[in-house]
Amino acid sequence: MNTLNSHYCNQDNVNELLAMDDKIFEDAIVLCKYTNGGRPDKCASVKPHGALAVLQFSDPFDYSHGEETGFPNDAGTEAYSELYLYQNYCLD
Repeated sequence: MNTLNSHYCNQDNVNELLAMDDKIFEDAIVLCKYTNGGRPDKCASVKPHGALAVLQFSDPFDYSHGEETGFPNDAGTEAYSELYLYQNYCLD
């Protein structure tokens, strides 16, 4: 079993990783940023390639404003990331 970071897990991210290794998602737990797409969409993009589960997390940088670089340097971002496991979407 592998753990794989697939950025936002959108189709472009998935295709880029598949171009590097067409079996990269097989038996993998895939890490995806929570934003830029629906929760089921992220699983749907990796499930056909053999992913076991998707862990989605909130990246504080995605919620920064303007020139902020995110926690801990700037205000307005949370000091933690929420983590969601969506294994049911990936399993038959």
